[in-house]
Amino acid sequence: MWKLDTNYINQNSVKRCNKSHPDEMASVTAELVKLISFLQAGKKIEELVSLVKTLSYERDDVYRIREKGRKNFAPVRLYILIDATLETVFLLAIGGKTAQNQDINKAVKVASAIRPKGKRTENGKKDTHRSS
Repeated sequence: MWKLDTNYINQNSVKRCNKSHPDEMASVTAELVKLISFLQAGKKIEELVSLVKTLSYERDDVYRIREKGRKNFAPVRLYILIDATLETVFLLAIGGKTAQNQDINKAVKVASAIRPKGKRTENGKKDTHRSS
């Protein structure tokens, strides 16, 4: 059973995004729910990018979910780590376009703290999955 871990994301950033961009946050949340439902159904990590059109691979096992919707939506990005061994989706960082590089770097740093380095993901990229 897949779980969602919100312990690593900055809760002030989440509150700020919810307050300033509630529609975009609802969209990102809906996309996250869709992603978790695909994982619950047994889909592999490498299949998710084609199933969840707002999902993209960043680097070092960090994925990004962006808002989906109207053209006037502000760019909101949620950075996640999908750990198949633990069956957990970790929320790492959230932010807009202006701080995108800082958010990615922060997410990669948090992801590397969550899991030791050296393993491979299901899609063959270098991975940091914990072994059980």
